[in-house]
Amino acid sequence: MIRIGLLEGSIIPISKLRINGNTSFCKIGNNTIAHIVTKSIVHPEYDEINFSNDVALVKVSPPFKGRYEKPIKLYPPTEIFELYRSLYALGWGITQSNGTRPSEQLRIVKLRFVHRGVCRPIFQSVMSIPVPKEAICAGWLRRDMDTCTGDSGGPLFVNLGNNKKRITCPKLIPYFCGQYPALYMEVSQFYVWIKNETGIKI
Repeated sequence: MIRIGLLEGSIIPISKLRINGNTSFCKIGNNTIAHIVTKSIVHPEYDEINFSNDVALVKVSPPFKGRYEKPIKLYPPTEIFELYRSLYALGWGITQSNGTRPSEQLRIVKLRFVHRGVCRPIFQSVMSIPVPKEAICAGWLRRDMDTCTGDSGGPLFVNLGNNKKRITCPKLIPYFCGQYPALYMEVSQFYVWIKNETGIKI
């Protein structure tokens, strides 16, 4: 699953994308496995203006079965997401708000769930955009810890302990790093669509 917004303005069609895996480093190394996209399905209601339904499914070859490639269960729509206040984000994005170079190694940051009642007025006043119904907010209101440019599309997940994790959403908007909570797409809103399109038990 990827964000369609990540491909806007790209000269590379989605069918030509290569996803590198089996490594925590940004650069290609000995352990890197290149996964070629063989099929893609864009959400039929994708809205590039309001960031709504910004999601696509991709099938790759070879499949993600490398030594360091493990699946994470999707967050089911039957569970109450707000119960899990501690969240973790992964990415190779820049580590300084005024930086330009991505991180060479995959990084993780602990974030907090931010209620829509707090997040909605921030985005309406700062960016003049509504918070999509399938989005949630995460970050810190008074701490300089956040995802940033280059992390967009990366996962946000809940650690349930006993080596069990559930993915919640990829990041939608990478602006204002560390200043405001960020928007993330709630994957559970697409649970049925993903299941119907892939036929995979999730």
